[in-house]
Amino acid sequence: SQPRAPSPINTPYLSALQLHLDERIRTLCLVIIASAVLLAAAWYGRDILIPFLLALALKYLLTPLVDLLSCAGLNCRCKMPRGLAIAFAMLTALGVLSGLAGLVTQSVVAFASNAGVYNARVAEIINLGFDSAATLQRALRHNATAAPHERHHLSTEDMQSELIGFVNQVDLSALVTHLLAALGGLAEASLYILL
Repeated sequence: SQPRAPSPINTPYLSALQLHLDERIRTLCLVIIASAVLLAAAWYGRDILIPFLLALALKYLLTPLVDLLSCAGLNCRCKMPRGLAIAFAMLTALGVLSGLAGLVTQSVVAFASNAGVYNARVAEIINLGFDSAATLQRALRHNATAAPHERHHLSTEDMQSELIGFVNQVDLSALVTHLLAALGGLAEASLYILL
């Protein structure tokens, strides 16, 4: 029989199951600590990591096009020099990213111009939900048959008006502005990569 390891919890020896569980718990704790350290490093290094990872992704996305244009590993007549193939691939990527940026900008501008309509629609949906809930409540006669201490203090109309007031306070144009700022940061990082 194998010698048993001394117990860290002041018992003479651990059984095989207890040793296995102890080892599993220790491993889980180390994984959690390592994950926390990696997440903290990624969070504090995001200014460096984001452009680096975008550049790495762009490299892997453009490599097949560069290889095709420069006929790497192939025997073809129309062989483009590798430097020219890389420049053409980068210009293609710049064109695609510019097109996507234009499309996203156009969509965000359309969303921002219709922010009032979206606010009104959300308020309309909330009204419909509360009206349905009030109808269901009347049909079930929930509040009338409940004991006095179980009754709700706010009426359906009060809750509805509070929720609509909250929705009206939400500034969709500020939300769109923050979204545009984030997209601008992404575009800036993409331009750094391309340059």
